[in-house]
Amino acid sequence: MLRTVLVAIAVLFLCAASSFAAVIEVPVPELLGHYPPSSTESSRSTTVKLPAIPTVIHGVSLRISGTQAMGHLVCPLGTWQDWPMLFEGSMEQDQDHWWLAEYKPSDASFTLTVQLEPSPPEDASWEFLMDGSALVKLFGAPNFLEGPCWENPAAPTAEITDAVLVIDGDVALPVEPSTWGKIKALYRK
Repeated sequence: MLRTVLVAIAVLFLCAASSFAAVIEVPVPELLGHYPPSSTESSRSTTVKLPAIPTVIHGVSLRISGTQAMGHLVCPLGTWQDWPMLFEGSMEQDQDHWWLAEYKPSDASFTLTVQLEPSPPEDASWEFLMDGSALVKLFGAPNFLEGPCWENPAAPTAEITDAVLVIDGDVALPVEPSTWGKIKALYRK
């Protein structure tokens, strides 16, 4: 009876210790460059491959760093207002579900990390990442004009110098293969 209990505890311990919490950082160099990329394009996208496949995903963030040249707006009474860029990172779960992160840098130089949130939140799941790859997209364009202001003389632009997908999850520990006989032999002594 005692041996059975010890073996059961050992098996439970081995199962419980088979994964550990980890933060996986995946560089995404295909998202780097000038934004908007051209007069007709406002985004870049790429498929990322994860270096390790998590057993559980708690959350995913996208970290971007870069610089922006603020545009300027002329508002009523001749006042000036800074006009920043707007960035939106996204990952497609399926045709009806997206994971989104919005960035509105307020400084010329910036590093922003924003957790991706589901849209819509119903039926949201990180299950689509369990195959080890996903499509990541970064949209970057001048922030929407608000109020009775107009641009003068040019819209803002930005240069993204670093983009990293940050995955918070549990990763399986590699274990040595063993036979049931070897495990039982450990407790015979």
